[in-house]
Amino acid sequence: MVAIFHDLVHFTVLLNASSSDSSRHIPLLRDTEYQNLICSIQYRILRLQDKLSSILDESVRLAMLAFLTTTFQVAGQRARYFHLERRFREFCRATGAEAPSEVTLWLLLVGAMAVFHMDSEDAVWMAESWRAHIPAEWDWDEGHKRLREFPWIGILHDEAGRVAFDALCRKARDSDGGMGRLR
Repeated sequence: MVAIFHDLVHFTVLLNASSSDSSRHIPLLRDTEYQNLICSIQYRILRLQDKLSSILDESVRLAMLAFLTTTFQVAGQRARYFHLERRFREFCRATGAEAPSEVTLWLLLVGAMAVFHMDSEDAVWMAESWRAHIPAEWDWDEGHKRLREFPWIGILHDEAGRVAFDALCRKARDSDGGMGRLR
């Protein structure tokens, strides 16, 4: 799984570099290369189903699949992946304290952008997880800096990620009941 994760990070680094202003010196991926890379990574992720022993590993595997769904979205529309949504929710909720803050940040934001619904019961458990694992002093700039260490395509995810980040901060704060975070 580590090799697949690193391949996905490398793929996103290539995409981020090719879409930046300094991309004149970076060869762009041809359509077939882009499609072959995505298909290869997705196939390898799918082959890991039922082969991972850690809840955190399975959460990351499902997050990688959810992440890939964002590369297939039509602007303004989001397809429903019911099985992925259910499994990812189940494993994210079970991950608990096992995941470092950075991993929890990535899991929750990928979930919010790809499969979870901030206007449903997802908002409650996501806000609880956010409050428990994401330091209150992190703002979007700090979160974004940490997210860039994970699979993240700036041109696709920055705006949606900021919206999800702000919504989760707000929901975590509002559901806190004024108690403040215990750290």
